[in-house]
Amino acid sequence: MARGRRVEIVKIVVDGAEVDAKACTKCGEVKALHDYHLSKKAKDGHQSRCRACARVDMRKATEAKNPKARRFTRWTSDRFAKYVTKETNGEYTLIGNLTSVEKPIRMQHNACGREWMQRPSDFLQGKRCRPCSGFEKKTTEQFKQEVRVLVGNEYSVLSEYINSNALIVMRHNTCGNEWALVANSFLQDVRCPCCAGSKGERRVREFLDTRSYPYA
Repeated sequence: MARGRRVEIVKIVVDGAEVDAKACTKCGEVKALHDYHLSKKAKDGHQSRCRACARVDMRKATEAKNPKARRFTRWTSDRFAKYVTKETNGEYTLIGNLTSVEKPIRMQHNACGREWMQRPSDFLQGKRCRPCSGFEKKTTEQFKQEVRVLVGNEYSVLSEYINSNALIVMRHNTCGNEWALVANSFLQDVRCPCCAGSKGERRVREFLDTRSYPYA
């Protein structure tokens, strides 16, 4: 219904009694005047939107200002499933049944096919499929592969990889030395403390070795 258009008051029967009613300018449904909030500015003394539409608009306005407010919506499985589909343009699908926004539920990322358990409240705050978002935790095997790319079989990983800032035990297969260092330090060119000179010395030695120049 166009904005500013005069809304006609009509009569409808509610619970056996005839009452005044009008069409909601939002949803178009004809409802009794008691289904509208009062308004001093309106000629009929009631707002143009029905109470239900006013609640929806108020919730949307609140969520726009504070996305975390979505956590406090009364979510059902059907409502949350529709939200997931609409919010992600069909990229994600709700698999499980929602009982609470704080209880993990099964989700699916249709782009990669991955299924995982996630709290709906986290999804509402924008958290998505971790591998596809670049936040998946690195495994020990992935770290070993990075080591092989850098140094081939010269070094071996002896302990489990925890994270980039945690200690990991390495072995220099050339001299047999075993020691612990921060995992990320190895990826940044820190090597065996028993064999390593300065970076400059090592680069000079590598240069001479590649050209078979003799040196002492």
